[in-house]
Amino acid sequence: MSRIVLAVCFGAVLGTLFAAPAMTESNRQRAAVAFQVGLSAIARGEFIRARGAFERALKLGALGAGYNLGLMYNLGWGVKVDRRRACDYYEIASRSRMPKPMHNLGTCFYAGHGRPKDYRKAATWYRRAAAVGHVRSYCALGNMVRKGKGFQRNVKRGIALCRKAAEAGDADAKADLGTIYLRGEGVPVDHGRAAHWLSAAARQGQPNAQYLHALQLWNGDGVTQNRGRSACWLRAAALRGQRNAPLPLGAYYYTKSFNTKTKRLFTDPSTKAVMWLLFATRIDPKASSRKKARFLARKLLDIEPGLLARAQVEYKKTRKRVVPIGGPRRFTPINCP
Repeated sequence: MSRIVLAVCFGAVLGTLFAAPAMTESNRQRAAVAFQVGLSAIARGEFIRARGAFERALKLGALGAGYNLGLMYNLGWGVKVDRRRACDYYEIASRSRMPKPMHNLGTCFYAGHGRPKDYRKAATWYRRAAAVGHVRSYCALGNMVRKGKGFQRNVKRGIALCRKAAEAGDADAKADLGTIYLRGEGVPVDHGRAAHWLSAAARQGQPNAQYLHALQLWNGDGVTQNRGRSACWLRAAALRGQRNAPLPLGAYYYTKSFNTKTKRLFTDPSTKAVMWLLFATRIDPKASSRKKARFLARKLLDIEPGLLARAQVEYKKTRKRVVPIGGPRRFTPINCP
């Protein structure tokens, strides 16, 4: 977890860290030290210390620290989630022409989180981020064009912008492109193209792509059906914080839990089944899915009540490995085939 969080913040500062050449050398050095203290603290999970260090760095003129503070308030790292403050910090960091805060500020306006919804301003910030090399912003613009939000609707042009970002290597754009072909959003459904882009994004650690690729493998849509591989990608998605993944993963282990000869449960898969079903009851966004997870878990626990204690131990271990969706895109928790 520590290496993961550190990578998020370290990636945030690629670009102009400091406010202006007019900063004194003393302040520049003190800001750099404070910034590194913040990175080290957040890597250890010391969020209060990290916030204080980034605030000092920002006060000394290191605008890049504003991006990290924005992440902390957006994701709730050691503070209560506050989208308005997150967007305020992204706006401060954007003064240094860093592309990531520009992109995130665009998303503030696009989603109406922390800022009034304003598609024109969203597009402006996405364009600025794209102009300084943030390829993900091309697909953000493409999705706006494709859906007719702030632009005249043009599906072909929107997909072209997402393909430009995907071909440049952006995992989110690959996931978006795969989803477009999977669901037929303005184009004919094409499971083969969907599998191409979703599998590529999944290997870069994009959680929604991992989940959707797993479903393709489960059903054999555009790929050879392989439920073992599907379970591997469901686990990867669940560990990346994808909230829909624990239920089908728990259901998979549920089917592996029964010994048809002895009519008893296999210990390992039944423990995993209950553990992932417990995850689903806590985080699945659908009430019907949470209900199903409770039902399946109860069926196993009625047969073997001792499973609960084992599953809770495993749950505590696994819960520590779950990475916030704001984590680095190239991290894949497990090496799925």
